[in-house]
Amino acid sequence: METKDYTHHRLTNDNEVLAYRTTMGVPEFWDYFDRLHTKVHSMNPGQSFHIDDVVVEENRDLFIKLLCNFINECPGLYLFNNTYTTFYKLEPIVTCATIEEYSNPKLNEKVAV
Repeated sequence: METKDYTHHRLTNDNEVLAYRTTMGVPEFWDYFDRLHTKVHSMNPGQSFHIDDVVVEENRDLFIKLLCNFINECPGLYLFNNTYTTFYKLEPIVTCATIEEYSNPKLNEKVAV
């Protein structure tokens, strides 16, 4: 049995994604991006999916590149396995403060160094 390996689809620079935006057309690209973004951000921590279970072959390259983009946007929250065939949402390591919490003088007193 052959083991699948999709590492060649990983994002190596942003121009790879921009090329899809050009070939697909801007509205279609952002529609696809938004649907994937919604799916990924609605995952529960600990949840995962196999790439082949959720995307057709013709969209696999863009799909994986966009998932790489989400990993870059939220470091430590998402992860691929070594062969880029399974995508995971992890437990958040750090909870970021909102701008309101960050600008709150009482919060700043507690964390002043």
